[in-house]
Amino acid sequence: VSPLTIDVIRQTIIDNLGQAPEVLFARFDETPIASASIGQVHGALTHDGHEVVLKVQRPGLRAIFEADLSLLRFLVAQALEIFPEAQALDMGTLIAEMEGNLMRETDFNNEVQAIKRFGKNFANNPNVHIPEAYADLSTAHVLTMERIVGSKLTAIADPALRSKTAATYLDAAYQMVFKDGLFHGDLHPGNVF
Repeated sequence: VSPLTIDVIRQTIIDNLGQAPEVLFARFDETPIASASIGQVHGALTHDGHEVVLKVQRPGLRAIFEADLSLLRFLVAQALEIFPEAQALDMGTLIAEMEGNLMRETDFNNEVQAIKRFGKNFANNPNVHIPEAYADLSTAHVLTMERIVGSKLTAIADPALRSKTAATYLDAAYQMVFKDGLFHGDLHPGNVF
């Protein structure tokens, strides 16, 4: 996704946190680390010296999702008129579930709570580090969290270390899914270091 301009990012931070990023942080990196469909990520340094990242939500995201979901509902209604037997697929429930998930994803307060729960779930595991969420610097549209520096699993050259890291990764995924009942839904190498 093409990056948002720094003016849009800056205004979103002001609208959500009440002050400009250069006031809130000792350093704010205008060049994004990443840009995706939900938001854009920028590095920063807190006034007490902690490296953080800010995930800043794209403006107007909910309206786009609502328009897309409305179109899906219309298409399902049309399909049911033509193929009444499609009712057995219960597409309305599927769309309602998708809508709930999308709306939860557009509220970063939910992500802050999930990060806190992950932190508790892995508190006794020395091999897994969950980044700290900064609730006082987060809102529904801006998420501030500890910056994690490391290597992607795919970038580890030493086969023994890569194998050990992969085992840790799989153990963590197993714990999330089968023990904790709370799992990270996007565990690609860009989200795991």
